[in-house]
Amino acid sequence: MQFSFIDLFAGVKGIESRLKASAWVKEVAQILVGNGGGRDDFAIAGGKITDSNAIQEALDLAKSIAREKLS
Repeated sequence: MQFSFIDLFAGVKGIESRLKASAWVKEVAQILVGNGGGRDDFAIAGGKITDSNAIQEALDLAKSIAREKLS
């Protein structure tokens, strides 16, 4: 199986009490068969693009989580 690697970065300076970057990237990275972590205000994750829809699915999940936590 052919796949590419991808890195995710999240910075939430000033809103980390409502949205923790480490939890955010960790959840999104699961779609990309990856993992991540970091601090509450900044985190990174890595994963694999296993199909053509993976990036869009990860972006959609990231937006959904942000909307839920910040609304």
